[in-house]
Amino acid sequence: MRISFALLALHNLAHADSIDDYVQTEMQEQNIPGVAIGIFRNGEVLRAQGYGLANVEHQVPVKPETVFQTASIGKMFTATAAMLLVEDGKLALDAPLTTYLPDAPPSWQATTLRHLLNHTSGLGYPKLDFKQDYSDDELLALIHATEPEFAPGQRWSYSNAGYMVAGILVGKVGGQHYSEVLQERVFQPSGMSSARLLSHIDIVPNRAAGYASVRQGEGDDAPRVLKNQDWVSVTLNNTADGSLQMSVLDFARWDAVVARRAVLKDESWRQVLDSAPLNNGTRYAYGYGWELEGMAEHPKHMGHGGAWQGFRSYYRRYDEDGVSFVVLANSTGARPEAIVRGIAERFDSRYKQADTLELAIEDTRPELARNLADALQRVRDGQAADHPALAALLPERRERMLDSMSKVLKEAGACPALMELVAEKPNGDQLSRTYRSQCANGMLRVSPVFDERGQIVRAELRLEKP
Repeated sequence: MRISFALLALHNLAHADSIDDYVQTEMQEQNIPGVAIGIFRNGEVLRAQGYGLANVEHQVPVKPETVFQTASIGKMFTATAAMLLVEDGKLALDAPLTTYLPDAPPSWQATTLRHLLNHTSGLGYPKLDFKQDYSDDELLALIHATEPEFAPGQRWSYSNAGYMVAGILVGKVGGQHYSEVLQERVFQPSGMSSARLLSHIDIVPNRAAGYASVRQGEGDDAPRVLKNQDWVSVTLNNTADGSLQMSVLDFARWDAVVARRAVLKDESWRQVLDSAPLNNGTRYAYGYGWELEGMAEHPKHMGHGGAWQGFRSYYRRYDEDGVSFVVLANSTGARPEAIVRGIAERFDSRYKQADTLELAIEDTRPELARNLADALQRVRDGQAADHPALAALLPERRERMLDSMSKVLKEAGACPALMELVAEKPNGDQLSRTYRSQCANGMLRVSPVFDERGQIVRAELRLEKP
């Protein structure tokens, strides 16, 4: 990796104050002890900087060399390991999983590696004891026994279980753990010296500690305090859905790999960065471990985020410009994607997120908005249990989702009854929408997913304060 110190100095002179002030303000508001940021141009470091503490107890500052857990960003690396075995002829993207896993249930005969990598498998997450160790075969048996959410290819739905299976598949077919494939064929050749699998027992230089931001006392106004991350068993911290750690400097080296389309063949990269095909002939904007986003009249971007065991992370690349941003944080309360957006727009105004620039679009199904607004009012009043629009919320997510929605609505204050539709994305037999509403305390953005009956299967709310 080549670092241009002249360019770095010039860039810092132009942008240091605005980015520094922004990051430090966000750290305080989000109660984050430590953050590392990276800004790259095709792998060349424009900026690599640490803020705050990597370890609160020992008062160790964050440096560019500080090693953070990257959580689900690791999925793009798992996909790379799988594609290396595809290139070797050991795996095929469209072969039934039963080809490689003969003990799998018959229903898996319709599921392929491609479904696993682009989150169209429908595999549900099994009930696990995160303090317990499991063998690969035990994990597979638990996933076998978990009811699928939908038929393979019916729609897109984020599946950690799918990536667990992909990692196990790489191990069984390739004869070595997926992380060993990465070490030998990605990390070492690319000079990613800190990138590695998580380990409780190894000495890892410059390793950051992860923290949970929890409320001390009852009520939403209770102050937040930091607690050490909870312990997770060795095997569940080694699965392929996101068990890697590295520094922002190694993200720069990875960014150089992506810029050159190195490590994998051109055809493999084309598939990795291609949107997911669905059974109804449409496509969903997700590749193999890569979120693929496009903003009208704004540069397209791709990347991924992650959250696990006291760490949160986000990596975004504006591929046509060759400019990338990464934020690594050591707190469950961090919102790294929002910090990336803020850094990006301060770096270049063209990267200002379309959230504040978008225009309302014609709503051809206004009944969805009316039912949603009525349901949100019931959630705000604590009376959502029997609302018909919320009857399709998945049981395992229902309580957590309603609680999260209620907190955001209370924070938003008074909102108008009508919401503006600003985005719509079909997803197989489902429809994702985004509405906005100017409330007393900021702009409320509501992102529900509707099924074919118009019922809400999940929803995310975000308040953007002025």
